[in-house]
Amino acid sequence: MPDGFKLTEAKAQLVGAAFEVKELQDPTQKPEGRDRINWEWSVAPHQQGQQTLSLRIDLMIQPVNGGQPKPRDWTDHLFITVHGFGGGLIDIGKLPIMPLITSLIGSFLSVPFLYTLWKERQRKET
Repeated sequence: MPDGFKLTEAKAQLVGAAFEVKELQDPTQKPEGRDRINWEWSVAPHQQGQQTLSLRIDLMIQPVNGGQPKPRDWTDHLFITVHGFGGGLIDIGKLPIMPLITSLIGSFLSVPFLYTLWKERQRKET
């Protein structure tokens, strides 16, 4: 913030052609005694590869001694590589099936084994 000015309002926009961007709060905020303003978005990719998100922040600053507010803006680009997408915990087509099957079989086979060990331990303690 330039010396002699105070922030009166800030508005942030996050956009990207390869993303679905949803604002999770009002993009226009007033500082109201805070020393920091936070914005939150939900961002989901639509395609893989090198993608760009653009962040623009519009500020209204006012001289501390009064006077007319003046607009200032700031823009930056975030370069992101998207490796996988789908919006879920597991992307269809990305999960190798054999390790999953092996893990499931191993889990089911180990339950009786663990139960047997526990029963033997119980018997020894009594």
